[in-house]
Amino acid sequence: MNRDRLLEASLRDLIKLALRPYLIQPYFRRQEQVDFVASVTGEKPAALRVLEREFYEKHEFRSRLNQSLIEKRGRILGPGAISGAGFYMLIRVLRPANMVETGVFDGITTSVLLLAMRDNAHGRLTSIDLPAVGEIKDSTHGMPSGQLPPGCKPGWIIPDELRDRHELLFGDSRELLPRVLAERGVVDVFMHDSLHTDEHMTFEFDAAWPHLRDGGVLLSDDIFAWGARNCFRRFCRRHRLDYWTWGALAAVVKRDGSAAS
Repeated sequence: MNRDRLLEASLRDLIKLALRPYLIQPYFRRQEQVDFVASVTGEKPAALRVLEREFYEKHEFRSRLNQSLIEKRGRILGPGAISGAGFYMLIRVLRPANMVETGVFDGITTSVLLLAMRDNAHGRLTSIDLPAVGEIKDSTHGMPSGQLPPGCKPGWIIPDELRDRHELLFGDSRELLPRVLAERGVVDVFMHDSLHTDEHMTFEFDAAWPHLRDGGVLLSDDIFAWGARNCFRRFCRRHRLDYWTWGALAAVVKRDGSAAS
């Protein structure tokens, strides 16, 4: 990120904090990538740096994603894509047998999750997405690139060899998520990355929390989104839970006795 872009991003953050002072505490408690994963998983930083380097050396994986992005969007992975190492480390260490996520869009993060599961030789991922096409207003929260490429479905970028551990369901998570969770019974990791509004995020947190196993992890992306209105922090406060943040991603671990009422 060059100096002008860094200053622009910093200015946007300052405006957010000035308009929403309740974000000041979670904003300034954000951690570095390895420290965040260490806090969530209990793994030693030295072991995590080995996994981080392992992800950075996945040159063929990133090259394939870039080739697809050039063909469909005329661009390559941005600086934020490197943060995929955080998701990779989390899944490599947590080794979820069952993970559920909402929000897929192009499928870049989903690809990283599936890559980690493949390298674990363990786990399955169920994803729910309301396709960001046409005039659907409740689809993936108005992504920066607007809509999916013409003729593409959510997850179009996921490499074929990673799809054997993946189930992708199209529809509104308000309808599909309770059914999926009931079918799975217990899940190891849940990640929210769909519509970032107070009402929708709170619904997903409340729906997923009772189905997380003891020691399971709830993740939420974009907790600083305008529509989120501090709902992740309120959820944790309501249930007296500690949480960690890295960038706009937040995590909370379910411990015995911390089940939502």
